[in-house]
Parts: sequence; C-alpha cells; structure tokens
Amino acid sequence: VVARMGGAAGGALGVPLLWAFFTEMLGTAILVFSIFSLVKDRYAYGYSSMLEPLLVGAVVFCLSVAFGPLSMASWNPARVLMPQILAWTVGGWGAAAMPTWQTFVVYVAGPVLGANLGALVHDNTIGKATRSNPLPAPPELVTVEVDEDGNLIAEDNEGHQWIQNVRRAYP
Repeated sequence: VVARMGGAAGGALGVPLLWAFFTEMLGTAILVFSIFSLVKDRYAYGYSSMLEPLLVGAVVFCLSVAFGPLSMASWNPARVLMPQILAWTVGGWGAAAMPTWQTFVVYVAGPVLGANLGALVHDNTIGKATRSNPLPAPPELVTVEVDEDGNLIAEDNEGHQWIQNVRRAYP
C-alpha cells in the first residue's frame, strides 16, 4: 500500500504505508522528547525561560521540514481524528470523511506510540539524571518581623535575610 497526496496516509511523495507510520511515530517521539527536555526545569526549579516557546517552535519547524513530505507531519491524533469525526457526523460527508483504516494507523496509532516512546526515552535518559540529583530542600523561615520603618524582615535557618518595605506596598 502506497500513501499519496489525498490517499490513505496523505504523503506527498508516495511513500509506503509503513514508512508513513514510522515517520509519524519518530516525529512524535522526537517532539515529545524535546518538549519534556526543554520544560523540565520549569517544574523542577520553579522558573521558565522565555526561549522555551521559540525552541519548541524551532523543533516543530525542523521536524516539519524533514518529515512533512513523507507523511504530512501530523503528530497529533486529535488534529486528524476530530475533524474527521465532525465531518462524518455533523458535516454530512459520511464515509468520505473516514477514507480507510490506514488513516487511523498512520495518524492515530503512530503518534500515540511515538509519544509514549519519546516519554520513555526521556524518562530513562534525562529524566533519570534529574531524579538522581534532586534539588536541595528550600530553607525554612525562622523569624519574620516588621521594624519601625515598616520593613518586613524575614530570616531563614541558614542566616539569610530578606527585607521588603511594607509601607510602599500598602500606604
């Protein structure tokens, strides 16, 4: 079975169905691995970078250029399945909205397996390294007081002090 533009798998180059399936699976695996690797610090350390969206966009662009001609680079089962279901039920397209079972195999099963593969590879590589080096526990505040100038002074168990002017926030 060969996938062609407008055919079962929609590839523009006429690639075999198995290639289109593995292209969708590999592209989704790389995308999920990249996203997990880029945003792991947001949850582990409590901050996010302004570059994360740009880097994820760059990954999507590169994957689209590399894999797009082979399988149309879907990588999201909801992007394919929900419009087909709506066209089938609400739009009146009937069976034309769901052409063949190959569409399901390439655009639903491929990305689902690829996402799980990408998460599994991340968990056993970068995720394992993050878990083996946990963050230190945050210091506990020992004293909090307000001085005569209206400054809020907090001190932790390691002797560090933080000062905040309370009167500036509440006149």
